Amino acid sequence: MSTDKWTADETAVHFQGRAPEYIARAEKAAAHPFAMATLPMPLGGAQNLLEAAWWLIEKKGRPQRVLDFGCGCGQFFKFFTTGLGITSYRGLDASEPAIAAANKIWGEYFRVMDLRMYPARAPLKKADLAFCHGVLMHLPAAAAQTTATLMRLTAPLQMVIEMTRPRPEDNLAPHIFIHDYTKLFGTMILKSPLNEYKDIFIFENPKRQVTGD
Repeated sequence: MSTDKWTADETAVHFQGRAPEYIARAEKAAAHPFAMATLPMPLGGAQNLLEAAWWLIEKKGRPQRVLDFGCGCGQFFKFFTTGLGITSYRGLDASEPAIAAANKIWGEYFRVMDLRMYPARAPLKKADLAFCHGVLMHLPAAAAQTTATLMRLTAPLQMVIEMTRPRPEDNLAPHIFIHDYTKLFGTMILKSPLNEYKDIFIFENPKRQVTGD
């Protein structure tokens, strides 16, 4: 879609309407002993994500610091910490209810970040990997570009899982946007299908400028 009228306020309303579902996912993940089974996607997609993550570790080494942009209630926390052995994880989301739920479920690994306030707030610490799942597809072009730029400035590697073409049932949904992720991020080192409509992208930006220590 070409319109940029979809705002962070509307995104917050969208979250509030599905808050019980998202919180239930995170609570299920917290209670489950296996990281793979905690992912908010079908098993086939979860397997594809795990394979892409291990491919990245084999090629570039294990990232020790991960920033999860649009983390919601922390559904990917256990995947990174338990599944991949990441020692430093930080989740960021514009939704205060989501962050409150995440901190209650997982601990104080999450904070509210509204891109409309950036860079007025404290700068982000540098990371090895910036991650987002199903975030940019809910943002219009300008907001998606802002988020992508911030991810590139924060970390040399970005893992992005987003919709690459609309599903028939989404044709009338005002909050689904299809972007050219290569243009948003730059050099792509892996594109792998997650499912029929979503792909896993891994981008590399070795000359990134960090925004904090």
